[in-house]
Amino acid sequence: MKYLINDAIKIIEEFAPLSLQLEYDNCGVKTGNIYDELKGILVSLDTNEAVVDEAIDNNCNLIIEHHPSIFKSIKNLNFQKSTNRALIKAAANNIVIYSAHTNVDFTENGLNDYVSRIMGLKNVHKISTPDSPRIGEVEHETNLREYLNFLKVVFNDVNAYSVGDMEKSIKYVAVINGGGGSNEDDLILSFNNGADVYVSGDFKYNVLRLAKDNQYAIISIGHFNTEIYFIDLVTDLLKNKLESFNKIFKTKKLLNPCN
Repeated sequence: MKYLINDAIKIIEEFAPLSLQLEYDNCGVKTGNIYDELKGILVSLDTNEAVVDEAIDNNCNLIIEHHPSIFKSIKNLNFQKSTNRALIKAAANNIVIYSAHTNVDFTENGLNDYVSRIMGLKNVHKISTPDSPRIGEVEHETNLREYLNFLKVVFNDVNAYSVGDMEKSIKYVAVINGGGGSNEDDLILSFNNGADVYVSGDFKYNVLRLAKDNQYAIISIGHFNTEIYFIDLVTDLLKNKLESFNKIFKTKKLLNPCN
C-alpha cells in the first residue's frame, strides 16, 4: 500500500492535535512537500546534519522531530548555526521535517504520560496548568535519596541531582518531561496538589531558590534523558497505524549533547 507523507502527519495530529501546543511553540511542517509519496520515516528528538544524512542513507523523506528546527522567525541562514545547515540539506533532498512538540507532550497518553509509566507511577492524573504536569504514586514509599538514585538508573543520567531533605518521604511524584523546571507556578501547584517531589529538567535558579526556601523536594533529570522516549512513542504510534509500511526508523545518530 502506498502512502503520502501527509498520511503519516495526519496520524500524529489525530493523536496530538496542533491545538494542544503552547502559544510560544511552532509545531508542524518545516520543510518539503507533504503530498509526495512517503518513502520512509526517521524519528528523532532533534534534527541536525547527522540526522538528515541518516534520513538520506535510509531513503527517508520524512523526519519527525520533537524540538522544532524552526522555533522563532529565521532572519538569516548563518551556516554557523547547525540547524540552518540541516534545514538547507533537508530541503535540497526533498525531505519533509515535521515538528511534534508540546502537543505530543500534553496529549492524553502523550510524552508526559509515557514518562510517568517509565518511572513506574500508578494512579496518574493531570494537573491543569499550562505545562500539564502529571502526579502519580510510587509503587513503594521511599525517601528522596533512594528515589534520586532510582531515577538516575531509570533515565541513565548519573548527573541527576536533587534539592531538599534527602530523608524526606516520597509517595506522590509530580513530573514534567523535558524542560519543565523554568516555571515557579507549576512547582507551587504541584505541591499544592499533594506532590512530595517535583521531577523535571532545566531548572532555573529562581525555581531552585523557591524549592529550597519552601522546603520543596525536586529532582532534576537531563532534558535529553527524559525526552528521548519521544522516539519510541511516535515510532510505535506510526507502526500501529501505517499498515504494511515497514520503513520507519529510530535515529541512531543523534547523541546526547551533555555526554
